[in-house]
Amino acid sequence: MQNKIIMRKIAIILSVLVFVACKNDKQNNCDNEQFEMDSIEQAQMKDIMQEIGNFDSQVFIDEEGDVFFISEENKDREGVGVNSTIEELAEKYSDLRFLYIRDKNMFIAESFQTVCKFVLNEADFIGKMNSDEKIIVLKQSDFKPNTRVAKMWLK
Repeated sequence: MQNKIIMRKIAIILSVLVFVACKNDKQNNCDNEQFEMDSIEQAQMKDIMQEIGNFDSQVFIDEEGDVFFISEENKDREGVGVNSTIEELAEKYSDLRFLYIRDKNMFIAESFQTVCKFVLNEADFIGKMNSDEKIIVLKQSDFKPNTRVAKMWLK
C-alpha cells in the first residue's frame, strides 16, 4: 500500500512538472498533450500548483517519494517558504506547531492551513527532547530566534 501511495505522489508531481514545462514551452510543442488524471489527482495538482507558485526552482524527491523544495523562490500562498523565519511562519499561521520526526531525523513547523511542512535546521534547535516517541511536539521557544526554513516538504 505504501509503495502505491509513493508512486501516486511521484506521478502527480511529474504531471505537474510536465505541465509547467509545457506551459513554459515557447514553441507550444505540448498543445496537444493530454493528461489523464482522475478528479482527485486534478484537485491535488491544482492545490500543489497554488501552494507552490514557482516550479522552475530546485526540487528533489527522496527515496520515500516525499517532495522537497529547496529554493528561496518557492513560497506558499501566504508568501512564506525557504529562508522565512519561524516568527514569519507564526505570524501567518495561528495554528503553527513544531515537531521532531524521529524516522526522518527532521525538525519541522507545520500548519493545517497549508499543504507544505517547513523543515528547520537541526543546528537551530536549542531545546531538550525527553522522549523516545516517533513524533515529538516542540515549542517555538525550543529554537533559536530567527530560525529559518531550510526547505519546504510536500507531504
